Order: sequence, then structure tokens, then C-alpha cells
Amino acid sequence: MGCVHELVNDSLERAGCEITTSTIPIHHYPLDRPEAEVAAKRAFYLRLAKRHAADHPGDPMAHVVLAEQCVEQGDHGAAAAAYHQALRLEPGNAAWMGELGGMLLLLGRHDEARRALELALRLDATQASVWRNLGVLHAQGEDWTAAADCFRQAVAANPSNSESLRYLAVALRATGRIAEAYALAERAVQANPGSAQAADLLAELGREADASSEKGE
Repeated sequence: MGCVHELVNDSLERAGCEITTSTIPIHHYPLDRPEAEVAAKRAFYLRLAKRHAADHPGDPMAHVVLAEQCVEQGDHGAAAAAYHQALRLEPGNAAWMGELGGMLLLLGRHDEARRALELALRLDATQASVWRNLGVLHAQGEDWTAAADCFRQAVAANPSNSESLRYLAVALRATGRIAEAYALAERAVQANPGSAQAADLLAELGREADASSEKGE
């Protein structure tokens, strides 16, 4: 059972259906589904999540599920509000605090995002995605040194994540450290050969390195 399906547990049990937990992922939105069908299903799950949160206001997971469905719909403001509610009920949850920080960052509420992300890392400093979002926040302010420090932490927490490697490469490139950036871009491509962004960055850094070498000759 996935978190969304917990919303229909009661009706399944009333119908006499046995509910079990499976570790096998089930993909509900395959790429060959028509977009209208995908949108209708997401809207349906959002209605279920809203109803469940309203019926179980003291259950933090109900609000987290609602937040996740709001993200699916691209409604980051509603998602942030739902994460806020979940954290009122369980304030020490580092993962939810990190998700809240990510939503606030997307909303452009940078001061609030910084506070949430830094608190999430005080609760659990191993969250690569939170370090990455904090790095993005610094990068948006063009504080590339602080951004690079955060992206290094993200890479340390998950060395095989292509996005973290690419972000660190971008930050080092901005400070003129082209050779280090190139090496990181190579690792980003190796970690995810299908990433066009990593491949483009590697090509750009290669051209910059060649140009720099020619100037030095």
C-alpha cells in the first residue's frame, strides 16, 4: 500500500478486502497514458487527500499526504501550508521540515526557506536534498562560496547523485575553478548518462578549458 492508498483503507476493510504492504513500486501514471487521464486521476487523489486531512486533523501523515498531492498539482503554496500543519503536530520531523523549506524556496519566500532548511539540517545533517536546496538558495543570491559548501555537503551525503555533482560543478565554475568543475561534470554524466543538463555542462566546461589553455600558450 502506498500513502495515497491509505485513504481508502477504511472502505476496503468494510468490503472485506485484506490490506497488505508491498515493497514493489507501482507506477500509476505510465508515460503512455493520455494527459487528460493523468490529470483526472491526480485531481481525484487530491480530493481524497483533502477529505482524509479534514476527517483526521490530528494525524500528521494525513497532512503530509495532502502536501504530496498538492505538489503533484503544482500548488506549492497549499503544499507548504499542509507541511506546516504536519509539523505543528510533529515538529521534530527533519524530512518534513526539509520539504517545507523546498516549497518555500519555490515560492520565493527565501528568508522562511532558509530558516526551514537550516532547521531541517540541524535535525538531520545527512539530507542531501536539503543541502542542495540550501545551496540553490545561496546561488540565487550569487553567494557562490556558500553555495559550493552546501553542494559539497550534498555530494558527501549522496556521492552518486548527478544533480548534486552538477550543481557543485556550476558553483565552482562561477568562481573560476574550471578544472574542478569539469571533473565534477564528468562524474555527473557518469552518474546519470541520460542527463542532458549534465552533458551540456560538461561540453561547455570542455570548451572553456580549451579556451583557457589556448590563452596560456
